[in-house]
Amino acid sequence: MTEMADFLLLLSDDRLNISSPEKSVPSLGLMYLASALEDNGFSVAIRDLRLELEARDKEDVLLELIKEFSPKAVGVSILTFSAAQAYETARIIRKHFPKILLIAGGIHPTFVPNGCLGFFDIVVRGYGEKPIVNIGEYLEGRKKLGDIPGISYNEGGKCVHNESGEMTPPCGIPAWHLASVEKYSSNNRFAIITGRGCPFLCNYCTCSAISNKRYFPREMGSVLEEIRLLIGEYGAKQITFLDDTFTLDRKRAIEVCRAIGENGLHFGWSCYCRVDTVDAELLEAMKNAGCKAIHFGVESGNRKILFETRKGITLEQAEAAVATSKAAGISEIICSFIIGHAKDTEETIVDTVAFACRLKELGATVITVSMLIPYPGSEVWDKRKELGIKVHARDWNFTHEQCAISTKNLSRENIEFLYYNFVLPYLNPKEVIATAKHDKNAG
Repeated sequence: MTEMADFLLLLSDDRLNISSPEKSVPSLGLMYLASALEDNGFSVAIRDLRLELEARDKEDVLLELIKEFSPKAVGVSILTFSAAQAYETARIIRKHFPKILLIAGGIHPTFVPNGCLGFFDIVVRGYGEKPIVNIGEYLEGRKKLGDIPGISYNEGGKCVHNESGEMTPPCGIPAWHLASVEKYSSNNRFAIITGRGCPFLCNYCTCSAISNKRYFPREMGSVLEEIRLLIGEYGAKQITFLDDTFTLDRKRAIEVCRAIGENGLHFGWSCYCRVDTVDAELLEAMKNAGCKAIHFGVESGNRKILFETRKGITLEQAEAAVATSKAAGISEIICSFIIGHAKDTEETIVDTVAFACRLKELGATVITVSMLIPYPGSEVWDKRKELGIKVHARDWNFTHEQCAISTKNLSRENIEFLYYNFVLPYLNPKEVIATAKHDKNAG
């Protein structure tokens, strides 16, 4: 039996090889949109193309989904590294169903609306709960596109950008009942947010740009209700708090921990923190509330490069955060770094390797490293020419295993070579610099 839906919301596929159910969780963003739509009387379906396309032809899958739900509109959530695949999705749907309204949303469309409007009818910029409901009202003839804040659209061959929408905290419970949780064999791992937005100025990141440097805490009762739902209805044993910085508001973080204990909610959880927002008392409260893992973004082990990122932390704070987390009994302490910053050199990358080893000595259990990607919306993207960064990724069709840039100091090939040597286990920093120089000279 065909199940009709006013909106079909799709999470775009990508080239990152993360489509396996073991590595995926449902999209909170799409579930929040679906919840807002349902609250306003619209029917919705959600599908994750990362899972739907496993060993299947994309065009066949999209045709089946459109025929199954007969939507009036299809919305696609897009990250920068999934943009090329999202554009392909739009082309296929447009080819077979030209009357369906195509909507792009997410971080990438927010900062590259004109590029997305070459494939989609409407772009939702920023948080989408209110705009998507307004678009539903537009489909019913109750609202004009020009009256909807926070969207861009095509009109008469031109891109029209309405005024920005209102920044609001996430409201209500995401539509978990639409997420097809059974398709994600994620070992009972789920994700929620207790608040969204970021006030910090890290030059490689888009989080503060999309939230206009503001933080929006979620109502505590709603957070607890969702945790109960995930445990009671879906058997959640592990939950990740996906806030950009869970410990941004120290008092609130302690309140969340206290509420978890007082309400008898038993589950393991992980979160993302800054090294300058934790201390022994807070970490003890987190541990007692079930925190098993903390992810710290350190970004560089060189003082000057770290300062240039505008993250506003010090190496000493990173050392203290890791050591204090270990002392508190946190099981997994993850520290992430980036190489290929605008002023990085072979020597500063060696400093990063050495400092990562230092953090492992202090208690870090996992070190992750990525190559810099100047995402649209970040300061690095906006000032890339001034910084001497050249982007080589055409149409953003790349994976995180490939270097997308070159800098004044390092070629694309050199960064990629250093990356693969950097992540080798038990790496000796002196070997990195010697091997890297040999490789550069050989080229």
